[in-house]
Amino acid sequence: MDAVNQGEAPWTTIEAIYRRRLVELLAAHAIAASAEDVEHLTRAWWRLRPWPDTVAGLTRLKRRHVIAPLSNASFAGMVHLAKFAGLPWDCVITAENARRYKPIPTSIARGSHCSAWRRTA
Repeated sequence: MDAVNQGEAPWTTIEAIYRRRLVELLAAHAIAASAEDVEHLTRAWWRLRPWPDTVAGLTRLKRRHVIAPLSNASFAGMVHLAKFAGLPWDCVITAENARRYKPIPTSIARGSHCSAWRRTA
């Protein structure tokens, strides 16, 4: 992520970064894994279960506030996570919007710009 933020590497999704590092770690430890296994492990973040009170808490907050996480994850990853975990987000703001990873100010500013609206209902 630092290489992307510093302009030393082109934009790439967090999954590509995780996949590359996972392949390096598997090779370093002489662990054999199929391409399917690598992909399954790379996307493990998409299948995280929320804490027991998370969905209820977000649902309660959503009555009065917009729920819009700002994440270094990919847009697809956050959508898959929301679907898997039943997270009631109104929208998702990711590093892909700014092509920079947090904590670079442009990623945070883009997120605040994207979510600078009020619920009308």
